[in-house]
Amino acid sequence: PPLPLVILADHNSVMVPGSDTAVVSKEIPAVVRSRQVEGSILTSLAVEDVWVHLHGERRAESLEGFTFPSLQRRIDRVHLPTAVLNTVRSVYTVTTPSDHKAVVLQLGPQEEPGGAPRFRFPLEILESPDAAAALREVLEAHSHVPGPIESWWDGVRSLLREFAGRWRRENPSSGFTELQALVRESTPLRLAPGAWEFLQDLGYEETSVALAYQRLVRLQAQEKQEEFEERMLTRLRAQLQPQEARAQQASERRKRIHEMVRQLRDRQYLQRVRDSKGVVQE
Repeated sequence: PPLPLVILADHNSVMVPGSDTAVVSKEIPAVVRSRQVEGSILTSLAVEDVWVHLHGERRAESLEGFTFPSLQRRIDRVHLPTAVLNTVRSVYTVTTPSDHKAVVLQLGPQEEPGGAPRFRFPLEILESPDAAAALREVLEAHSHVPGPIESWWDGVRSLLREFAGRWRRENPSSGFTELQALVRESTPLRLAPGAWEFLQDLGYEETSVALAYQRLVRLQAQEKQEEFEERMLTRLRAQLQPQEARAQQASERRKRIHEMVRQLRDRQYLQRVRDSKGVVQE
């Protein structure tokens, strides 16, 4: 079957002025007509605005959804086919060096019947080269198993679940932070136990499960950014230490050379005195 059509664009205009802007102002007729044409095209393609699907037409400001902050307008949007909207887990915005904010869309499979959380392989494990190599060996050994693709995938999923559990038991030091664990066990419709208390301890008072989940995701992104910056600083310090040592050695060499030059000049001076006045008592 054809792949689903996904539209990600800077539209340079809002679709619903009452909710996509902080201030509703009179618009020129050409903009209104363009909006109508855009709406009819999106309808014909059977795609929907993901932000509206998840948050409704509430004011984007309260959800930090304005993607053009200087004018407080939501002009950067993501559209997905109606048939796959059930895979949307969260959508939120993050600040970037650009004058626009980035729209982050998180997709995922439907939850298991009865509300049980679906197994998600912890990608943090792959940050370990040893774990990545071990997992590659496990999957390669299973790659030639005959049978239909559904049976093959069921086998792979079982292997992934078993591998993740075994790795975490054998490597307790590589466990997840409390925040990572909460995000892994939460969805926009249901938070993991302890998530509300975690946010409240940090001073956040979110008013809905969806907003609380987005806050957890943003906090995790911030945590990962801080960890990345700390790794970069550690690497930079390691690179600078040899340079500092070489600089110290060069400084000591310069001191020795200066001392040698001084001593040489003193000997040359004494020799000139001897030549002109005879023996000199040093």
